[in-house]
Amino acid sequence: MYPGTNPTIRPSTSSPFTSCEAIGQCNVNGATCGANASCNNYKLCTCNAGKKGLGAIKVHAFTNPSLTFPTSGNVIVAPGVACDIDCNDASCFEIPATCDTDPNNCFPGFAKVRMLDGVSGVEKTEEFKNLKVGDRVMVADKGMKNYAFSEVVYIFNLEDGNKTVKFTTLEYEDGNGMTGKFTLTPAHLLMADTDKAGDATLVMAKNVKIGDMIYSKDGAVRVVATFTEYLTGGAYTAIPLAHNAMLVVDNIVASPYAFRHTMLDYTFGTAARALYLLCKSINKTSFMSGPFVQAATAAINPYFLGVINRVPKMPEWEMWKAGVTAAGVGVASMVMVGVKRRMV
Repeated sequence: MYPGTNPTIRPSTSSPFTSCEAIGQCNVNGATCGANASCNNYKLCTCNAGKKGLGAIKVHAFTNPSLTFPTSGNVIVAPGVACDIDCNDASCFEIPATCDTDPNNCFPGFAKVRMLDGVSGVEKTEEFKNLKVGDRVMVADKGMKNYAFSEVVYIFNLEDGNKTVKFTTLEYEDGNGMTGKFTLTPAHLLMADTDKAGDATLVMAKNVKIGDMIYSKDGAVRVVATFTEYLTGGAYTAIPLAHNAMLVVDNIVASPYAFRHTMLDYTFGTAARALYLLCKSINKTSFMSGPFVQAATAAINPYFLGVINRVPKMPEWEMWKAGVTAAGVGVASMVMVGVKRRMV
């Protein structure tokens, strides 16, 4: 143990929601999902978009009132229950969000990134909530040997500032007694050594334990405490233009994604970069934060949910194909929305 450390698991702050897992999990003891439902990464039976079933509940972490397009994954039922009832609208807004599960890939709005000032070119820090598409943020390769600045091509805010989001906070200490903390959503991936083998791999934040090593830009640091927090103020992540890159957030090296970095970067990352470069070519990068891209995201969202919930691994060529296909769907959606708006 590093000198002066006093490792503890701090008490979690209370959640305003019940646990979604209480409804029952699929792929456990032979339990399977009913008609029009599929088993997701949390082993929860999620209804298809616009469908619900008897006893259906809604997951808070998937709920965002700004989304008006059809979504799947936010309504869950017990294993074996068919999602055979039509909702009042495509997103089943009539079902209140009553349960909580681990959010996907997010950092709190107060998390800081290193970036280059757009005017002076001087390095500075900026809170995630203030990032804009086109800003150049610090990224690293997966080996953490090369650091550079890369343009942000897309920014997610998965929860508005008034909603409560579940986060995992890791307190750490370096060999000189300097301390810090890093906050991110439980399923988000960061570089860590959890088996004491000296090798850094991508690990979900919720699986990092006291004594494990995580990695700052300046080297490995040891985790001395872990705890859960429920915070407001948004839940953000960003996709850089650099392919397969890690973000440097609060000086800690982490993925832009949750669950599966490589799959998501080949698929969603490829689509986001293609859309950004298209917008940049016509001097319209502001579109990446506007209604055109929201429409594109709406079109490809079910597609990516299907990709993520497939097999644990995909061949590299399939990942590229998925990303290119999604980019094409997104570009087509942008064009269709633009034509429609010109007609009205």
